[in-house]
Amino acid sequence: FDSKEALNFWGELKNIYGPTFRIKLIGEPDMIVITNPNDIEKLYRITMNEPVRSTFFSLKKIRDEAVDNFFEKKSGILSENYEEWHRVRSRLQTPMMRPKNIVRYLEQMDNVSRDFTDKIAEHQRKMGEMPRNFQQELYKWALESVGTVSSESSLGVPRSKSFF
Repeated sequence: FDSKEALNFWGELKNIYGPTFRIKLIGEPDMIVITNPNDIEKLYRITMNEPVRSTFFSLKKIRDEAVDNFFEKKSGILSENYEEWHRVRSRLQTPMMRPKNIVRYLEQMDNVSRDFTDKIAEHQRKMGEMPRNFQQELYKWALESVGTVSSESSLGVPRSKSFF
């Protein structure tokens, strides 16, 4: 997969069909592609308080139907829509938008990301491609990132032997 080719593909569709176009998908709702940043901003502002993200319906279903009601029918900001999404977001927005809360973890998060990208570059130089288990490595990076914020210390995942 060449990401530059994907960019060229979408650019060509924009040249053919214009800055906003519809793609009909078999068995799925149509996809509307918006390439103009000003139009995207308008859409976000219009739907800001009640977005719909159909890609997370499966996560919501799993959490809503958990046998032991572990999630208490609350699926979180990723999979909620409409009023429940707005309720959850409004509770998260204030602490997460305060620069002092972000700055607190910025250096550690930057270190985690740099460690990971250095490992990617090193592996790429040696092997010429990413490992087959690259998705698992991304999960480890995410775990280290979350751990860095939640426990305010490194979990040591990048230094583990399995991290590339």
